[in-house]
Amino acid sequence: MTADGGPVAVAVHNRRTVPVLAASQVIGGIGVTAGVTVNGILAQDLSGSTSLAGLAQTMGVIGGAALAVPLARLAMRHGRRPALTLGYAVGALGAALSVTAGVLRSFPLLLVGATLFGGGSASGLQARFAAIDGVDAARRGRVLSLVVWAATVGAVTGPLLIIPAEALSRGLGLPGIVGSFVVAVIGYTAAALVLWALLRPDPLAHALRDRGAAAALRPPAGGRRGPSPTWLALNAAVRSPDALLGLAAVGVGHAVMVAVMVMTPVHLYGGGVSRPVVGVVIAGHVAGMYALSPVWGWVTDRYGRRTAIALGVACLALACAVAASAPATGPGRSAVALVLLGLGWSGCLVAGSTLLSESVPADVRTSVQGMSDLVMGVVAASAGVLAGPVVEWFGYGVLALSTLVLLVPVLVLLARRGNRFEPVGGAA
Repeated sequence: MTADGGPVAVAVHNRRTVPVLAASQVIGGIGVTAGVTVNGILAQDLSGSTSLAGLAQTMGVIGGAALAVPLARLAMRHGRRPALTLGYAVGALGAALSVTAGVLRSFPLLLVGATLFGGGSASGLQARFAAIDGVDAARRGRVLSLVVWAATVGAVTGPLLIIPAEALSRGLGLPGIVGSFVVAVIGYTAAALVLWALLRPDPLAHALRDRGAAAALRPPAGGRRGPSPTWLALNAAVRSPDALLGLAAVGVGHAVMVAVMVMTPVHLYGGGVSRPVVGVVIAGHVAGMYALSPVWGWVTDRYGRRTAIALGVACLALACAVAASAPATGPGRSAVALVLLGLGWSGCLVAGSTLLSESVPADVRTSVQGMSDLVMGVVAASAGVLAGPVVEWFGYGVLALSTLVLLVPVLVLLARRGNRFEPVGGAA
């Protein structure tokens, strides 16, 4: 693959890299959403508190955020293959600990397992950046969205496996509620094996052929250390109005999605809706997140990154408004809200990630991508921590409406006149 993303490079990329990344997204997506569907319910069961119900999912977000920068650094030095594989392996360990927590009835152990479980999400998110390593500017949005879209099959399937997963778990002599985490162990492990065995040639190898970018992140000779890679990445993002908008779009979109999504199963389950029906609602949400991502990719490339971000924000705002009026006794309105929530998240993720990646210099691009996922995790974790207490004290409707405030920074940045699209440092 060539560094300039020419026709030969794109052809090789599409023929080898994208299918492998897509396959890992399908398999890993089963693990992600299988665990997410029951995480809050299991946390409430073990802790006996509604305000703590969202904490397990929040710890998963924190875990994914904590791994984002180390995985990006590993990718800079050794390529995407070991970095993505490691993330899924850590996620599989976390899922196994969550199963153990359910067996031992230990809420603290569940939080540890949930934190490590976030490794799978970290790899799933960084796969989108691996998809556009070396791809020309005119096609980045569509190529990135294809890998995001590939998660649809696995992500929609995960929540629908609640009943067979519970049967599998009981067959193994385990509590039925941990069955989804058993499925997650299998899914994450399989995704790690697929990436390790098949992600060749490494999609980032061409960009690091001369190791120049990696050398920029190493400590200077003589034992003196320069600014940290994370600081350099943050500085590069803040200095570019377009990069800052991209960073805000993915961070805010993720925060709004997590805040509303993690408490919806608890909201419905508390109103008497069964776990399988809750699983269907979550499946619809995940379909909204992934199924139409190629459309977002086309909009991003055809009409511009800023236009796609604006449409994504509009979907998020509508989702919050619908969720605020959704009763706990029936799933219909909540299902509509969560589909819109997923659509808005997808638009912000695809367009924001594309804009961010092409708006910073090539020598810090991978580090900026990792920092972006760190920011996503931190802001989403903060929203998730607050979601449980807000629902317990004020109700689910207040939570949904209050998340609208999070959209304000993106609206402010959209209102500012941005740079005309022109990738920094070429189309690498």
